[in-house]
Amino acid sequence: MGRMATALVLAGLIFGDTGMAASEDGSPARGQPARVAPAASIDSGRVIFPPNHAVILAGTFNVIAKGMPGELTVDSQPQKWDPFAPPLSVARVGFTPGVHQIHIGSRKIDFSVALNEEEHDGPREWEIHRHHSIPAFVRCSVCHQTSIQAGLAIVGPPRTPRACFDCHPKAETLSTHAHLLKPLDECQSCHSLHDSTYKALLKAPPK
Repeated sequence: MGRMATALVLAGLIFGDTGMAASEDGSPARGQPARVAPAASIDSGRVIFPPNHAVILAGTFNVIAKGMPGELTVDSQPQKWDPFAPPLSVARVGFTPGVHQIHIGSRKIDFSVALNEEEHDGPREWEIHRHHSIPAFVRCSVCHQTSIQAGLAIVGPPRTPRACFDCHPKAETLSTHAHLLKPLDECQSCHSLHDSTYKALLKAPPK
């Protein structure tokens, strides 16, 4: 199965089962329900993406929080969460280059969107964060087990290493790694799923 065909099959995991569709920017299409989080904030959770004080090399990505069902504001403008089941809160948002601020309840995240690694509008000490570029119409289902219940997307554990090999062929992986794929077949042992300050999404320098 080709990569595009695989992506379309995976897309059905998120949207096809309920007839729910996404617009080109990843938000629910017109006429489809969008979940608005309750006003109360639970700050015991964590923001998975974007990291605070990060420089991100993409203008559109998923804001992801876990265990924090507070209202989302982006640069002081209210933003609706997409239809995901608790404890996960996800919203796909587009940003222009420059410094931006996100509030989830009382939690604040400051970050900069840059066109390249050499120049950005944030403070010099802010680090470049690399992340997976996931098409809007497949999103979490590329890497995670997903299902739909009551019109909400439920995101389960990562499908590693099988999901990794959908985009990174085993032959290519073996040529760039000094170890056998087994027993180190849990890619997240060394690689971060969502973002990293190191190339290839490594959790630490290669050595």
